Amino acid sequence: MSGRNKTRTNLFLDIAIFLAFVLVLTPRATGVAIHEWLSIAFAACIVVHLLFHWEWIIAVASKLFTRIFHESRLDFAVDLLLFLDVLLIMVSGLAISKVALPTLGIQIPFSVVWKQIHGISAKVALVLAGIHCGLHAKWIGYNAKKYLLEPFVRLFRRRTDGNAISEVK
Repeated sequence: MSGRNKTRTNLFLDIAIFLAFVLVLTPRATGVAIHEWLSIAFAACIVVHLLFHWEWIIAVASKLFTRIFHESRLDFAVDLLLFLDVLLIMVSGLAISKVALPTLGIQIPFSVVWKQIHGISAKVALVLAGIHCGLHAKWIGYNAKKYLLEPFVRLFRRRTDGNAISEVK
C-alpha cells in the first residue's frame, strides 16, 4: 500500500474508531446490546490500528530508554496507557456482559467490582483519548483537510474553463 493510501486508510480507520468510541461511551443512548457488540467491533478496530502502527511501536519501544525525541516518548507512554486502559475496559465489559457473552452461551456471575472498574476505566480512557488526539492534532488536522475537506470543496468549485460543475443528483 502506498504512503498516501495508507495515510488515507489510517485517517478513515481513526474516524471510525473515534465515532465508535463516542457511541460506546453512551450506552444509554444506544442500548446495552448495541453498546456491547459495538465495543467488540471497536476492539477489533483498535487491533487493526495497532497493526497499522506496528513499525512505529517497535521502533519507539526499542529506543525508549536511549536518546529519543521527547514527543515520541510521550506519545508512546500515552498510547501504552490508553491501550492498557482499553484492555481493562474490554475485560471488565466482558465480565459484566448482559448480551454478547450470553448470546454466545457464556454466563459469568455479575460482580459490582467489575462494573465499577468498567466505569472508572471508561472515564480514564476518555481523558487519555483526548490527550492522544491532542498529541496528534497536527496530523489529524492536516490529513482531515487533505482527504476530507479538499475533496468536498472540489465538488463545488468552478471548473477552470468557467463551467460550473453540474449538481449532484
